Amino acid sequence: MGAFYSHCSNWDRPLYFFAVRIENDSSQPVALSLTDLFVVDADGGSHQPVDLSDLTSKPGAFIPASTNIAPQAAVTGGVAVDDSNDFVPVRFQFALGGEVLTVEFAGQPTILPGGTFTGE
Repeated sequence: MGAFYSHCSNWDRPLYFFAVRIENDSSQPVALSLTDLFVVDADGGSHQPVDLSDLTSKPGAFIPASTNIAPQAAVTGGVAVDDSNDFVPVRFQFALGGEVLTVEFAGQPTILPGGTFTGE
């Protein structure tokens, strides 16, 4: 998973972009909705993804608002989170059937030339 910050004027607000891959190793389909995903900031606040499918020229590059992941398959794409509140993400979480799967971001945030935030 990678995290990228955009303050590009093409968007109407600052956004974090996360490159996400969710694999379903089970024998049953898994329902996935953007409402099942969230980012937690350094202060413990929770931030839901925003659906950009109507705002981008490449909607297939993003995880859809809702989908099913077939057994032994994966969904890969971007997830955008509004950063209007100016927060630092520390973990990405996926709520699934009463359990929460967590990806902790390791290391220090890095600002690349041009002001782009990245993390791993």
